Amino acid sequence: MYGQGKRAGRAAEGGPADAGRRVGPPGRNGIVSLDGGGVRGIFQAELLAEIHRRIGFLDHVGLYAGTSTGAIIAVSLAVGIEPEDLVQLYRRLGPKVFACRRGPVARLLGRSTYRPDGLRAVLASTFGTARFRRCATRTLVAAVCLETCQPVLLDSRDPHDGKLAIVDVLLASTSAPVFFPPHYIAALGEHFMDGGLACENPSYEALSVALRAGGATPAQLRLLSVGNGRGWKAAPALRAARRTPWSQARETVGLCMCAGSALADHRCRAVFGRDYAANYLRVTPGHGGAIALDDYRAACDLLAPLAIQRAREAAPQIRAWCEAPVARDLLPVGGLS
Repeated sequence: MYGQGKRAGRAAEGGPADAGRRVGPPGRNGIVSLDGGGVRGIFQAELLAEIHRRIGFLDHVGLYAGTSTGAIIAVSLAVGIEPEDLVQLYRRLGPKVFACRRGPVARLLGRSTYRPDGLRAVLASTFGTARFRRCATRTLVAAVCLETCQPVLLDSRDPHDGKLAIVDVLLASTSAPVFFPPHYIAALGEHFMDGGLACENPSYEALSVALRAGGATPAQLRLLSVGNGRGWKAAPALRAARRTPWSQARETVGLCMCAGSALADHRCRAVFGRDYAANYLRVTPGHGGAIALDDYRAACDLLAPLAIQRAREAAPQIRAWCEAPVARDLLPVGGLS
């Protein structure tokens, strides 16, 4: 965990996350990084499910990293939830999470658009009381600590972070400003907000951790970075009349997160060098319009079909990665005992 913060927590295992898919054979050098983006995560879930169905790529992954909705997907896969089950979870998630909308008076008084009750209930039913260390594959989750104003990278292999409840870790990463209130983790005594404020696309952070931990070179690693489109409107809309301060805040947050994601992409390309395409693949919907992170109908209708198309396009390169196995694990794997 980088950044500043307290370390505390109680270990307790169990819950619905205990069963499911387990990690694959040794010799893994794959990294999967997943952007934040609310219900647009349906694109990432569908894409990974299709790629795994075709190639079995997730069996070669030794490190997951996720921000916000990407953190939910990363942790789900790391604890063994089947990709297809994750897709079904996302198809049900939108109406449950974004049903707890506050009234206009509450929003005018500065309250968040949504209460966190729906999201908390979905996460609790999925992960129960399982701790972060339950992740069978090392997993990184981005958040921002309000007390220290520092970005935080929670690590399932960290002795202290691993004791945190998965539900707390994910609520900390998904508390998008304007949409949800900050999340307080009692074990740490601190409040957290969406990791997208500092790390919308955690690819560069994941790559940095992998290079430090495994003794590998960039040429030995394979990084699949998956975005999910943008939620802010184009410049003419930003200047349009009759926009409320609330809508301006939502769009500004979305713009900052989108720009941060692009910056991480550029940094990863720089690390891999001129021939980055052999080791690094960035997949996004390529959808021209904007889909808000709470617009679950548009996300399911527009992004889910695009995910299948993008998976087919990415399949040749990812298959080539899987057909060139390494003799040993280049990424330290597994959760804490």
